[in-house]
Amino acid sequence: MMEDLFAKEEIAEQAPWIVRKNEVLKIKEYLAEHYGDAGATKRLAKFLDDEKWEIRSEVALAMVSVGEDALPMFEPLLSDANLYVKSKARFAMERRENFAKIKVQQEKRESRLFTNIEKLRKNFGPEAAKLAREDIENAYELTVGYAAHDIRGILSPIADYLEVMNRLASNELTSSSLVRFNQAKQFIDVRLDMLFRMINDMQNLARKTPVERVHENLRDLLTNAVNEVKNIFSGKMRDISRVSFITDDIPIDLAVPVANLPITLAFVNLMKNAVESYMSKPDLAREGSVEISAREVCSGVEVVIRDHGMGLSESELKRIRLFLPRSTSKKKSGSGLGMAIAYAKIKDHGGTLSIESDGANKGVTATVFLPYKEN
Repeated sequence: MMEDLFAKEEIAEQAPWIVRKNEVLKIKEYLAEHYGDAGATKRLAKFLDDEKWEIRSEVALAMVSVGEDALPMFEPLLSDANLYVKSKARFAMERRENFAKIKVQQEKRESRLFTNIEKLRKNFGPEAAKLAREDIENAYELTVGYAAHDIRGILSPIADYLEVMNRLASNELTSSSLVRFNQAKQFIDVRLDMLFRMINDMQNLARKTPVERVHENLRDLLTNAVNEVKNIFSGKMRDISRVSFITDDIPIDLAVPVANLPITLAFVNLMKNAVESYMSKPDLAREGSVEISAREVCSGVEVVIRDHGMGLSESELKRIRLFLPRSTSKKKSGSGLGMAIAYAKIKDHGGTLSIESDGANKGVTATVFLPYKEN
């Protein structure tokens, strides 16, 4: 993909420095979206010894997004002869260290949460652990709901002003400036789209599930969810044509009492995760299948959604089973709320969600139980 964005294999030494700087800016933007990308990092490294300090300073700032394995190649910038370049390199390294500390702190909090709930379960019984879990979920829902409202208020005028800027630029900027302006706008548009998707997911997580239930045909529910997943990926220009959905093992005569939209959203999120496990590039999926089956059990129905993609390690599986926002960071896109939403909506129906994986590259199996009658 990097080669598609930057077609030239080399930047000629005699090229004007502003041209070289623009190339570094493009690579830096790409790495911000694709952390540690080997091709982008290799291209960036060609500018390490550029004669212009302005270019080396941009390379230094891009160190934030360079993978750990390639980082030693860029460390000479920490002792660059130019003080400005040196300060930017140190700033980038401080940001990396801060990100690493935040990640460690998050993992510790998640581990502590899991340990404390288990202690409550052992010392005071499952009811106490359940109440504690519900308090935690309610706190998340309240915080997320307020945050979604505030962020939307900030983002909406930004989107409006960007459209105004675009109309003005089409008439008043020079052609070369307009190209750069449009690149910047596209870069911002991608982030706006990500933020709006995050807001929608935050609101879905905070929104209460209606108490009314209607008996719905299970095969229809799952088929509609499959179609919605296809529409979502297609709408984002992400090619999943090589991923097949196998639905042969869904009976045609099973019905279950549900609130249609929330339970469909849960199935959609689980299926999206399955498809994401085959994404070899941000916009292209490799060949694979998502197997969806259902059966009647003693007091309800069981739905299984299985993929054979990237799978989960033992530590990832432990985190994801907390069903908290951002309980896994394996994907490079999305809000990190999808699994939490699925768990919440299924739980609201009196059901259960379990996640299993045999390890990396061995796929994931999500099993949903929905009762015929809530407790």
